[in-house]
Amino acid sequence: MKLRADGDSKDLVILRNGSRLSILGNHERWYRVRAGTSTGFMHHSWVHVDQYESGPFGQRHVQIKSADNLGEVESFVRSSRLPLAAYMATNGWYAITIEGTYGQDDARELLSGLKRSGSIPDDSFTTYGTTYVRKICCE
Repeated sequence: MKLRADGDSKDLVILRNGSRLSILGNHERWYRVRAGTSTGFMHHSWVHVDQYESGPFGQRHVQIKSADNLGEVESFVRSSRLPLAAYMATNGWYAITIEGTYGQDDARELLSGLKRSGSIPDDSFTTYGTTYVRKICCE
C-alpha cells in the first residue's frame, strides 16, 4: 500500500496476497483503501475485487453516463430531475444509473421511453452492473 496514488510513492504497508481490505474511493487508476488501521493507495491492478453490487439476479441497471471524476458525478446526480444513483466501477470510473434495478422488459421499456423523451443520452444502455463495485452516491 502506498502513501500517495503514485507508483513512486513510499510504501506505507506491505500486504500479503489475499489480504482483506476496504475500498474507500478511487483516484484515476488508484484505489484509496483501508487495511486494518492503515489507509493508503493501491493501483487498481493490484486489487482483486470479489464483491460487486450488481443487484438481484436477473435484474438490470439503466446506465446513462460514466465519468472519471467523483465531483462531476455527484454534481450530475444531485442536479438531475431523474432519480439517479452512482457506482464505483472496477475500471476506476463511475457509472451513473437510474435508481433501482429492473427486469429485462421493464429496463428496455424505461430505457426506450427516456431516450425518446430526450431525458437521457442516446448511448445509454441496460447492464447487469457486474463491474459495479459499490454504490457511492447520492442519498
